[in-house]
Amino acid sequence: AFVEIEVDTPDQAREVCEALKRVEIPKGMLFDNFAPQDLAALLPTLELEGIFTEASGGINLDTIKEFDLPGLGFVSCGAITMNPQAIDLSLKLETM
Repeated sequence: AFVEIEVDTPDQAREVCEALKRVEIPKGMLFDNFAPQDLAALLPTLELEGIFTEASGGINLDTIKEFDLPGLGFVSCGAITMNPQAIDLSLKLETM
C-alpha cells in the first residue's frame, strides 16, 4: 500500500510535505497543473526525502521535456489516452 496526495498550490505542497513526514508507508505527492518553471522553483524548497514526486495535468507530448526536473520522479501525460486513433483489429479462431 502507498499514499499519494495531490496538490495544486505551493502552500499545499509545503503543508503536505510536513504531513507526509509522519507517514510510515510509501508516500508521494502529485503536483497538479503546475507550470514547469513554477515546479522548478518549488521543488528545491521542499524536504522530499522518502517522498516520490509526480507532475500531472496539462502535460502533453510537446511539453513533457520541460518537466525533466531535478527532484521530480514521474511525469504523467494523458496523450496516449486522449484522442486515440482507431485500428481495425480482428481475431479469428478455428476449432481443432
